[in-house]
Amino acid sequence: MKQRDSLYEFITEGKNSETFKKMVAEHTHIDDVLFGTKGDQLDRLEVVYGEPPKGESMKKKALVAMFGIEDDYEKWENEKDPKKKEELQKQLQEKIRERMVISKESGQPVIGVKIENPSPPPPESISPIFTLSVRAKGITAAPAMEMGQTVFGGLAYKNGNVDVKSWSPEDRKTYIEGEAANTLNDIEAEDVDFASEKGKKEVNDRIKKLEKLKESLGDEVKFTDKSKINKAIAALKRGLEEN
Repeated sequence: MKQRDSLYEFITEGKNSETFKKMVAEHTHIDDVLFGTKGDQLDRLEVVYGEPPKGESMKKKALVAMFGIEDDYEKWENEKDPKKKEELQKQLQEKIRERMVISKESGQPVIGVKIENPSPPPPESISPIFTLSVRAKGITAAPAMEMGQTVFGGLAYKNGNVDVKSWSPEDRKTYIEGEAANTLNDIEAEDVDFASEKGKKEVNDRIKKLEKLKESLGDEVKFTDKSKINKAIAALKRGLEEN
């Protein structure tokens, strides 16, 4: 946990944030999918997260919608002048970084994107697309930073948009249960503070968030008592009662 917190402090300090966002866009191939590889080395690029056949490819349409750059991206695609096209690309990359957010979700560093909230207020919410963690290696080797894809990110790529309400009931359920699973994992790891006043407020916020997800996105979705969403809400409430 100390290594994880140190990583978060480092990448959010001063200019490190912008540098890290550039690295994310490059190494997750966001730039390549949107603008093509440098020098056009490849005839076709497909970035897949997960193992085939269940892996999801990073779709251009989903990225454009995710970062809210539809109009500007269309201008870039239609521009014929190489210099103007290059300038438009730089502007688009800046907008992507502006909408990219480095924050914490359930104590874990995440890279999220600002999207329109499906159940306002507030009008915008942060939806994590990648998680960050630190993995220890051998005794003489330095720890390595690892970046994983979130359930939201994978389903957004699969559906080609970030409008969760438009997804199938199965995908909406997968998203809701994935959010609940994060909470259950945190409780099991004793990474939830039920005792302090600040901790209690955060727990109540989690409960409201999960209940709102279930209410706003749960149409046509059946949840049993064994569903992770119901287990997570019950576990949070029980933790508050016991403390």
